[in-house]
Amino acid sequence: MKKLITYVDPFQLRNHYHQEKIFGSPHLCVSQVLVEGLKHQYGRKSFYFINTLEKFIEHFYAEWANPETKIEQYVSLSEQINNITIPSLRRSFKFNQRRIFEAIRYLVELDICPKDIDRSKLTGEQEQFLEIFSKLRHKWPWTALDDKVFHEKRELQKEVRECLKKLINKEIEDGRRREQLGKEEEAYLKSMLAKFSSSECEKELNTVIIHGVHRLTPLILRLANQLDKLDINVLFLIHYLPQYPRIFKTWESVYAEMGLQPVIEDNSTSVLINNDLGRSIGALLEGDISAPLTGRIQFKKFDNLTSFVDYVGVVFDKAKEKVRKGQNPVRVMEEQFYVTDNSLLEGLLMSYYPEQFGEKHFLSYPVGQFILGLYNMWDEDRKTIIINDRSLRECLAVNFFEKEGMPTPLEIYDKVQLFFQDIFQDTGTFEDFIDRLHFLIRVRKQLEKGGYDKRLEGLTGFAFYHVTAAELEYFKDIMEGLESITKKLFKDAASGPVNYGRHLKRLIEIIKERAGDSKTISQKESELIEELSQRFENVDDLAVEGTVEDLKQAIHFYLGVRKEGNEASWIVRNFEQIDGGVLLSRRKEKRDYHLGLLSDRAMKKVPRDLLPWPLDEEFLNACRDKAGNARAVLNSLREYPNFLRYALFYATYFVDNNNIVLSYVENIQGEKEQPYFILDMIGLSAAPSDGTRSSNKKTARHCGLPTGTVDDVAALPRKDIWAFAVCPHRFLLGSVLDGDYYQDEFQCRLLYRALLLRNAWNAYWYEDDVSSWEEAVERENEFLRDYFPFWRPIDFHDIKRWVLNNDQENIRRYGEIPAPDDYYLELRKHFLYGKLRDDYNSDENHLIILFRLRNRQEFKNQINIMENFLNGWGNFSPPPPVVCKYCQHRRVCLQHLREDEA
Repeated sequence: MKKLITYVDPFQLRNHYHQEKIFGSPHLCVSQVLVEGLKHQYGRKSFYFINTLEKFIEHFYAEWANPETKIEQYVSLSEQINNITIPSLRRSFKFNQRRIFEAIRYLVELDICPKDIDRSKLTGEQEQFLEIFSKLRHKWPWTALDDKVFHEKRELQKEVRECLKKLINKEIEDGRRREQLGKEEEAYLKSMLAKFSSSECEKELNTVIIHGVHRLTPLILRLANQLDKLDINVLFLIHYLPQYPRIFKTWESVYAEMGLQPVIEDNSTSVLINNDLGRSIGALLEGDISAPLTGRIQFKKFDNLTSFVDYVGVVFDKAKEKVRKGQNPVRVMEEQFYVTDNSLLEGLLMSYYPEQFGEKHFLSYPVGQFILGLYNMWDEDRKTIIINDRSLRECLAVNFFEKEGMPTPLEIYDKVQLFFQDIFQDTGTFEDFIDRLHFLIRVRKQLEKGGYDKRLEGLTGFAFYHVTAAELEYFKDIMEGLESITKKLFKDAASGPVNYGRHLKRLIEIIKERAGDSKTISQKESELIEELSQRFENVDDLAVEGTVEDLKQAIHFYLGVRKEGNEASWIVRNFEQIDGGVLLSRRKEKRDYHLGLLSDRAMKKVPRDLLPWPLDEEFLNACRDKAGNARAVLNSLREYPNFLRYALFYATYFVDNNNIVLSYVENIQGEKEQPYFILDMIGLSAAPSDGTRSSNKKTARHCGLPTGTVDDVAALPRKDIWAFAVCPHRFLLGSVLDGDYYQDEFQCRLLYRALLLRNAWNAYWYEDDVSSWEEAVERENEFLRDYFPFWRPIDFHDIKRWVLNNDQENIRRYGEIPAPDDYYLELRKHFLYGKLRDDYNSDENHLIILFRLRNRQEFKNQINIMENFLNGWGNFSPPPPVVCKYCQHRRVCLQHLREDEA
């Protein structure tokens, strides 16, 4: 029997007339936060069993959830998409294959059959989707859920019992690993394991509590129906205040499609609160505007998502300072954050605090990125690897090829990347890449050997010629090692379809071999590799063959599944977790509760936002009456905006208003947001947030430089004195880093111009076989261009034209090209220009100080200024932005960012 029971006060479940069943039956909650809240309020031992509904479903329908099943499903879907005859439609479906895959699984979970759908109501893309669905629906592995059938109650009880045991074992294992499991709690969990292992347990498994579910998913409904069919009672437990019928109508609407009506709690429990914000919202939603808001409520407006995340970061960082290792900082955050949709923030927060989101999936680690890079570079048509920048970086991120005394592979690649850019753009082969690398090595050896043409002086100013020949040889070995790995990995790809089982085992063998030889693989990665090795033991049963393209997706299924995280550890939680937050609000340590993203658009989610493409509201409407669980699920999705409204009311009703903070973000994804209209109607007005929360930290206006005695500044090379005269930061970075080179392509073009100008100037004056300025520029350009094979002819033509025009002013002034100025040419090599102005209408040259240093006395004065400054006796004035623009250290120096922000 299915039944919908309610409670009035979440803090008084002990007084509920169903309290024996609530605490004496397996209790499955909508979220981990609700689990934590109930355990906090009532104690872990109060519950017969408590865990999340999602985790239970994953164990109950394990075959449907396992990676092997998903791989087989994905491959069968790929075959159907490849058979689409309309090219544009086939490309569209191929591009959206992951979403289509999720959509078909969604329909299967709904227990929908193709014949249940009225085709006349579908779009063209949906009709094609239905054709594919029709061909797959009744074939293995898409029937894995249909095979989960029980004929006797005892059989079903046994399966439930096994799932409960697995979840308790997992709870013990995770608690030990995180060092968060006390001896008393562990003993209790072990006693529960013993209880579930006894035959007496079956007699007690007659009722299951499902707590707090508003959004009914297909698998929740399937589970409830299966339990109900064999006489295991399913009690849906929800919060309900009879005096607010309009607010709680959403719960009635959701469960009405299941034929359930709420059984109102009939006892003397009453909720005594003094929260006028909650009462004002409640009264307004019930049509009563006579309950004014008298208290002062914090309502903040953030300009964008980044500023909101920065605000959250201040609170979280402060909490991290308070906790011991292994403890959850979220618990002690002075503000607890709940938003309408945390998926908008998850990417930013995970990049700031990856350790907080449970275990990262394997592809987030360098070893995982290495695997991803290998597969992305494999070209199935050519049966070889095609080098591209992004994938090569992913492969080099893990140092499988470390060598003592050498930079990391990624450090070398960062310097030489520009030298191969045309190969990347033209999808060149591995052989093209190696040929180009051989050329680079030959030139670099020539530069190191000496005795080369003086016209090549200055080549080491380019990052790719700044790498030593030994480092380049080492990098060549790395690249050949990558090719060797791909040949071993894809050795059977040339002969036809790939056997996924054998291939995946071969992959893990290669990774284990490489990782075993590496000293730089982290302990966490080593553990994950061993975990994967154990998981791959199951692939013997994966009798699937297919293309390498589909194999890439199989890799994602195996490696891209993030290990179970704890929602209670999320820094910013969804409104769906707010009921647990309310239970946690009455801890001894008072916390503020921040309800965010409260804009009109965020509060009005529609079914299309919650369904995988190409499913939408119209598609589910096309399902005929009584087709699976479509109507119940669709109605739940339609009611989601009303649930968000309820959640806002629920939090403001039960949490002290003195501890409530409201906010919205004004600009999201290019859209201008308006605050939720209800907040305006009760008289709240948002004030701009300064982006901080009681932060005492002060940001310095300018970054200072370290001080310390320099014995003999005059002994420094002239270029260092120049660098300091223009910007002390430039001098500092040039001294600390091996950074006397240009890496940015734009700056490299300017440096090439400077070298061409120098060579042409010297040739014009000192070479007898050059008769004109134009001839000198043309000849020297032809000479230099051979050392820059990645640029196109038009690039050299443009540079040549600039150099030809560069001395027109001299010709007009002197009637000829003047004799070479070595000081000027050297300055151009290090600063790219001889004159830097803010704009073309300004005559001020920000490099004029360097020309003044020609004067011997001025040079001595500059040395004295430099000595005084480095000993702490001077002030720093930042250079103009145009100087930063052409600085070779711009990629690592933050001073220009600080000035831009100021």
